[in-house]
Order: sequence, then C-alpha cells, then structure tokens
Amino acid sequence: VLTYPSPKFKKSIPSFLSEKKIYEVLDKIDQTDKIEIYKLRDKAIIMLFFTSGMRLEEMTNLTLRDIDFNEKSIKILGKGDKERYANFDDKTEKLLVEYLELIKKYPLLKSNLDDNLFVDKDKKSLSRNKIQYTVMNNLKGLSVSSFGPHTLRHSFATHLINKGVSISAIQSLLGHSKLSSTQIYTHVSLDKLQSAI
Repeated sequence: VLTYPSPKFKKSIPSFLSEKKIYEVLDKIDQTDKIEIYKLRDKAIIMLFFTSGMRLEEMTNLTLRDIDFNEKSIKILGKGDKERYANFDDKTEKLLVEYLELIKKYPLLKSNLDDNLFVDKDKKSLSRNKIQYTVMNNLKGLSVSSFGPHTLRHSFATHLINKGVSISAIQSLLGHSKLSSTQIYTHVSLDKLQSAI
C-alpha cells in the first residue's frame, strides 16, 4: 500500500501594526461620539493587547486582582492553566487608571467585591465576543489582512523582535509552549532590512 505524506502548508507572516498606526486608532476613538467612559475602555483594551501580548481568552478572564499597578504587570492564566507575567507601559497604565476612576474602581481596587475589569453599561464583565468586536470595530479600515485581537498580539511580538529581544524571551511573554510557535516572528521589518543593507 502506497502512502503519501500530508502536504506541508507554509505559515504566513502575521499581520502587524506599527506603533504609529496604533496611536492613529486611539485618535480615531477620541473622535467618535461615544461616552467618555467607553472611549477610555476601548483604548485601554487595545493598548493592553498591544503592550502585553495577551490572547483574547486571557483578556476575557482578566480581573482587577491580576493587575499590579506598582510594577505595571499582569498575572495571566494562559493555555493549559499555565501562569505567566506580562507588563504594560505608562500610556496603558494611564488609560486603565482613568477608566477605573470613572467606573469608581480606583484606587480602592482591593476592597472591590466586583472584580471585573472591562464592563458593559450594566457593569457586567465584557464577553469574549464583545471584546473581539470592540477591537475589530476600531481596527477595521486599516491596511492589514486581519484586524482582530491576534493582530495586536502579533504586533507586540514583532516590535519586540525589532528591538532585539531574544526569541526565547518572547516565547515566554507570549506563553508559547513550543519555540516553533514563536519563530514566525523572526521575520524583520522592511526598515530593519534596509538599514542592514
């Protein structure tokens, strides 16, 4: 009996956004007629994806108790119930604090019985679909092949690669169990190639 190997499909290079594009998205949110609290919430969601590299499922399960504002770090429960830590920048911290102040959850974070981070108008935790819709709705129109939460995760990893962060460190930050999952990010930006040439 003849057997044939399964065809191997080449992994495509993931879409990613420049930092400039991310800030354009934030500016676009500011120009909408949304209530201020939802503008801040949407901007905080996008920046948290972009600066932490979290998966959609991880963002959905994120609570206030997982965030350490002093260290600008987040405890993440990833795939296979594996814990890891991620960080966020000053801009993301500012957006989170302003948002939490508006929904009366900052600075009394530890005394809050309601531990939801991102909430809807009824103060209920945002669903997975709602977070995904929020990102896709705000990123649509950009010149990328995909524009969901995973694009922001790809952007996070690509920026780290371009700044010289080691692939093993990025593997840890993304919560990949296999290095092969992270190696797709070893492509470099056109700017890097041009400067090398």
